Amino acid sequence: MAIPIFFIHKGLHPYLLFTIMQAKFSNPNSEIILIGDDENKVLGKYITHYNYNELINNNILELRKIYKHKSNNKKDYELFCIERWFLLNEYSKKFKLKNLFYIDSDVMLYENITQIFDKLSSVDVLCFDYEKISSGHYCYINNLTKLDNLNNYILDLYNDNNKFNELCESYLTTENSAYVKSISDMVLLHSFLRNNDITYANITNYFEGKIFTNTFNFNKVKNIVNSEKTNLISFTNNKFLVKFKDNNEILTASAIHFHGEAKHLISSYATVKLPIRLKFINLSFLLNKLYKKIKKYL
Repeated sequence: MAIPIFFIHKGLHPYLLFTIMQAKFSNPNSEIILIGDDENKVLGKYITHYNYNELINNNILELRKIYKHKSNNKKDYELFCIERWFLLNEYSKKFKLKNLFYIDSDVMLYENITQIFDKLSSVDVLCFDYEKISSGHYCYINNLTKLDNLNNYILDLYNDNNKFNELCESYLTTENSAYVKSISDMVLLHSFLRNNDITYANITNYFEGKIFTNTFNFNKVKNIVNSEKTNLISFTNNKFLVKFKDNNEILTASAIHFHGEAKHLISSYATVKLPIRLKFINLSFLLNKLYKKIKKYL
């Protein structure tokens, strides 16, 4: 059975049109689910749209009460990043899912993930795992009891001041300062994976010449899209190729995470054509952007 693919997003941004439809195009047999809001429910004509307010449960309400903000990001933003694990858990229970694949709304997905992940039956969680943090911008959860465990682990940390202080002391150190600047959803996931009975793997360990790329940013000076370890070099046969900087190895990108200012390039890296209705919505975004630029000079 095809693995369901999840996005969680508030509002309607132009790049979301492309990432959603790209995932559907690359995974025609998977259900594409957007846990969103009234602003982006227009996408419900093409994929499954579910309002996140309908998934607010007692655990989320408790998290909002006990959350301790230790981040340079805005509180609402950081809290919502953590809440997504609770939203996914509530949805998966409500609809009795067996597994799921979550990606951030600025990720372009080019491969059929069911064909890739079906071979990984022994893995509970597959995510982007750094030495000091674990990012869920790509996250395959094969054992959904572990998602429930993660929810309980987070609540336990915030409920117990001693445990939370130990977490801060462990991660917010001078030694870790280059990687960890706040207690975020990535720190919580990293701590959970290493302190629980769970089998996890790093999604960047590529599969048969393919790779889920490191986070790509836009280099204004060089006018290129690249990451810490790879450069995006070419587009061949509807596939994007990346080259490793250290050994010049070339691999096919299964997915690319367009971070920060690189988001504005997402439409240029789509291999799918938008439906007419979404084309008009995208055009309205472009015209509004153009109007704002012209207005500055009037």
